[in-house]
Amino acid sequence: MKFNIVLEILFVKVDKGPVVAWLKEPEDEQKLDYNSTIVTRRRLHKEAVLSLNINNKDEKMEVDSGPSCSVIQPNAQSSIIDTNISSSTDSRNQDEGIKQLPENTKSSLSPKTPRYVGDLRPDHFSTPRRAKRNLEFVKQRQLVARNAKFTLELRAIALTLHYYSPRAYNFVREEFNNLLPHPDTLREWYMVIDGSPGFSKDSFNALKMQVKQDKNVIINLVVDEMSIRELVEYSNGRYYGYVDLGMGSEHDGDHDNKDEAKSAFVFMGVSLGSYWKLPLGYFLIESLTGPERANLLKKCLQLIEESGAQCRSITFDGAAVNIAMCNELGTQYQFPDLKPSFQFNNMEVHAFWDACHMVKLVRNTLGDRKILYDPNGNPIEWKYIESIEKLQAREGLRAGTKLTARHINFQNEKLKMSLAVQTLSRSVSSALLFCKELNIEGFQNCQATANFCLVMNDVFDILNAKHLASKRELNRGLCSRNFELIKEKVKVYIDYLSKIRDNHGKLIIESNRKNRLLRIHY
Repeated sequence: MKFNIVLEILFVKVDKGPVVAWLKEPEDEQKLDYNSTIVTRRRLHKEAVLSLNINNKDEKMEVDSGPSCSVIQPNAQSSIIDTNISSSTDSRNQDEGIKQLPENTKSSLSPKTPRYVGDLRPDHFSTPRRAKRNLEFVKQRQLVARNAKFTLELRAIALTLHYYSPRAYNFVREEFNNLLPHPDTLREWYMVIDGSPGFSKDSFNALKMQVKQDKNVIINLVVDEMSIRELVEYSNGRYYGYVDLGMGSEHDGDHDNKDEAKSAFVFMGVSLGSYWKLPLGYFLIESLTGPERANLLKKCLQLIEESGAQCRSITFDGAAVNIAMCNELGTQYQFPDLKPSFQFNNMEVHAFWDACHMVKLVRNTLGDRKILYDPNGNPIEWKYIESIEKLQAREGLRAGTKLTARHINFQNEKLKMSLAVQTLSRSVSSALLFCKELNIEGFQNCQATANFCLVMNDVFDILNAKHLASKRELNRGLCSRNFELIKEKVKVYIDYLSKIRDNHGKLIIESNRKNRLLRIHY
């Protein structure tokens, strides 16, 4: 079936609305069959839309396939096309007429019901009724094509919302007709970052971007070793589970004499001026000596410096190998000549023991030794803390403490920080003094134990300060208003802890457990 019309696209006009194509008959008529005409028309329209997208990359628009995708019936009269052309021209003239109105006239016009999401303006949300109506309009529209790529803004919104609450993400996704990407897609986006052992290039690139935004980025470097399950697996042509120091696995051949990884040595940066933290790298190890750890630490500090950030302190637990690591860099932990810092590229870096870990070690020392002696020679005994727990269990009431059998039998939960902090706390100290005042049998000589619990409580408050609005005076952040007070308190606590002795009369800071109290007061 043939007819004498050949379609040509003369121009394409976009004004926050559909693509409008004006068609005309050619000067010299050609004989084309119906199918070839349809194919030609669709091809020309596709080319026009493609050129439009290229010329307007930064504009958000809705493209209407409208008249260009309608089917022209055989033997159709040209008057149909003329009618379409005239109607399109009239609508264009109407738009231009509106543009020529004065500003006060345009502002008085009520916003028309939008045909496309791209037509929405702030006026469409000026009243609650309009906002509700247009929000429903947005929710009912198919905003993303089946094979379209998600924009960076939509990716950021989806990842952030899903991070804070997967349930809330699923609810929002259902409300907006599955506009947001599927959770499986989010998991694929999470897996884009290379997670191989070593220092992460993606993490340091992110740190560089943060430096460009904040200019002055100061971080604390947290160093820790975590035990992992010993297991070797084969996947994607290589073995996983062997020692890997970030230089690629050396175990693609003979595996008979290779070492399996027992721990992960991790580096993480924590911002001192904002609320974010960033894993910088990890290494699968069997064991590392102090000098070997020091080499990795220096490499990490160098990468941080190259990114533009500043690392002013490091934090680690009380393992002896970590002390050896810092000694390699220039620190000194011999009481009273303490030097808990070292120089790196003309910048002083302070080394801190983790306060939570230190409190657990002090609790372990008292729980294992059962008895210590304060500077005045009075006994600090574990049995009084046990007596408080037994009294509470017998009476069925708590003496204002959180002590339970778990706090007393902590051997299977040594890593539980809350058990240690709640044991050596102000509430336990007050409970011991209260029992002494009531002349309850078994609490006559508990004064030294109560004082020790109170000192450890105050020391932990100082080391665990987070903000200035704390109700506890010593738990407020260090500032000019409380600097002198905390300074005097620290001197008193250092003098107290440095003179505690074991049951043989030897100072704790000179015994084989010297680091446990030394790290608290250095």
